[in-house]
Amino acid sequence: MTDTPKPDPTLSPEAVVDAQLAALEHNDEPHPDAGVEAAYRFASPENRQQTGPLDRFTRLLHNPLYEALLNAKRLPPRPYPGRR
Repeated sequence: MTDTPKPDPTLSPEAVVDAQLAALEHNDEPHPDAGVEAAYRFASPENRQQTGPLDRFTRLLHNPLYEALLNAKRLPPRPYPGRR
């Protein structure tokens, strides 16, 4: 991953989630915690108030509750129960 994703209003909700998961999947590319930084860029202002600044958000994602997302192998897409 040479470039980390950035929010874009033309992205669908699914593309936003996919971009964040892909960034976290390659968390340390192109530098350590680049994926965490990308996910933080997508966070809403309200979320940033609760989880920021970036160094705090980074510690949060390295917590055992969330660290499984970091450098994880992709799982095949699964249908969302409420989606038709």
